[in-house]
Amino acid sequence: MTWQDILMVSLPTLLAGVVGYGSAGRAFGQQERRTLRLTAADSVIPRIDVLSRLVRISDRQADGAEWHAAAAAALDAIDAERHRLPRPWQHLQQSVRIAIGESTGVYAFADRTPYEPDVQPIPYSREWASNAEEYLTYALRSLRVWRDELRGRPRVPELVSFDEWLRRRDLQSGARRRVDAAR
Repeated sequence: MTWQDILMVSLPTLLAGVVGYGSAGRAFGQQERRTLRLTAADSVIPRIDVLSRLVRISDRQADGAEWHAAAAAALDAIDAERHRLPRPWQHLQQSVRIAIGESTGVYAFADRTPYEPDVQPIPYSREWASNAEEYLTYALRSLRVWRDELRGRPRVPELVSFDEWLRRRDLQSGARRRVDAAR
């Protein structure tokens, strides 16, 4: 048997092995990225969900210790998972901080300050509580879509900053008012 014969017999097997190894490695990498995505989302989602619930009931209940703990937990979770979140979402911690700040005032920096029982939230504003709740709901929806994406390279849902979200929403409501006025 010559070298050419050996090469002709061995080459297809060798190529199939290399392709199989590459495919298995890629599949393992995709599964590992999905696991990390699930871990990140599962760390952040419940904490933002708690904040959303607190905003929803803030006109009836405003326990400062609960607010401080929930805000600190959400902001800390986002910070801890920031490196796993999609790059366009790097504003998430700041956006949640702004939404909380507009709604309560004092708990926006709960992750950086100790709880002080004498500090009172700003007076309740239905408009800003509604803005905060709507933004947190929007962020939760984007996080859940991103978490549940099954593809190896997931589609990253849009998640704009709180300020951009507010600007877009105001533009949409202004356009609706103009259409209603024209009728």
